Amino acid sequence: MLSGSTNRHGDTAPPALPSPVRQALGAQAEALPAGGSPARLWLTEPSPGERVVVKVLYGRDGIVDGHDLDSFVLKPQQIRAVHRRLPVLSPHYVRTIGEWRGPGWAAYAMPYHAGEPLTVLLDRPDADLPAFTERLRTILRPLSEHGYAADRQPAPPDHFGTTHVDRLRRRLPLLAQHLDPALFTADRVTVNGRSCRTVPRLIDALADDRLARLMRPGRLSFPLHGDLILGNLLVDADRFLVLDPRGTLQPWDPVYDLAKSLFSLTVFEQAIAGGFVVRRSTGSLDEPRYEVSLRAGRATYLTAAAQFVPLLEGLPFAAELDRDDPDWRTRLLVVHAVHCLAEAACRLSDRKHREYGDVHGWDACRMLATGLCLVALMLLEELVSTGASVTARTHLGWLGPELVRTAGPHSA
Repeated sequence: MLSGSTNRHGDTAPPALPSPVRQALGAQAEALPAGGSPARLWLTEPSPGERVVVKVLYGRDGIVDGHDLDSFVLKPQQIRAVHRRLPVLSPHYVRTIGEWRGPGWAAYAMPYHAGEPLTVLLDRPDADLPAFTERLRTILRPLSEHGYAADRQPAPPDHFGTTHVDRLRRRLPLLAQHLDPALFTADRVTVNGRSCRTVPRLIDALADDRLARLMRPGRLSFPLHGDLILGNLLVDADRFLVLDPRGTLQPWDPVYDLAKSLFSLTVFEQAIAGGFVVRRSTGSLDEPRYEVSLRAGRATYLTAAAQFVPLLEGLPFAAELDRDDPDWRTRLLVVHAVHCLAEAACRLSDRKHREYGDVHGWDACRMLATGLCLVALMLLEELVSTGASVTARTHLGWLGPELVRTAGPHSA
């Protein structure tokens, strides 16, 4: 095992549905599989034929920003803002039908929708990449044209620092508390044969003024979502539905969301589904060495990731970005890597029980966080070392061979 915390946070059972919610809905509740936050989902049937999903969050220590109650209670407000401001997208966006707030918890209810995540097209044994790419295109086009393009605001000069670098610094203590100390105290580590700076040194490098100027968005847009992982896109025949926005009413960088979608394809969806294999050893110069791969990686996801930037470039919204925000492609890659490191802390914040072979509970949380951290180190090292002067094809091209391997037993 990698050294670090060995408590059992990840083994706790889900808390019960709050009594005010049960009283309001007058129904029994069934726990549903939840996504990547500490919130829990419940399915209720208040009346025959009526199915309602309730999302509940209990506040506690160790929850990162974005997973916290303050963000959670903004989600219904953001949903209402979308329906109020974006009439073309309103039929494609989840609605709320109830909200509750109690001491240390909050909840909201929404109609149940049939359908499946967009990525199911990549999960099938006969994965249909062309169908997935075309379906994603038909979703991103209206989201960009009728959502992000609905507003245009100037970005403050310190946008990259306050949005991304500060977020990593806020999450650094949680990572350092629970992951291998060498990732934070060593000068350099080797990951899959690549020499990388450790987490604090890479965060400091991201704060460089020259990089910050390059990373400043040319414009901010309507806060359409804020956490556009592909699992938040539900498809049913020719319809799609957008779920679970971040919980923000502030002008938003669309590249933040698009980088989250890219992150879904490169690492996130596969990591949550199958976990990582992580091995640690010490090199001849006592430099810590790590090997990381996806435990059940699928090359189809990485192929889809390689096609993601060309897909974006084919959208009409790309012409608007090229005019207002010519460095958006570079920022997409940097923000994608930042998401990977930030998400490592989210795996320690979200303590739901998960199992990956013989790894379960809190050990599974730490394994996910470690794997994401190591992938982020490789991505960020290349970007920082080159001044982010790499193409998407080059930068993402090595991820498939690095991460999709025949995985042996977990040894992290």
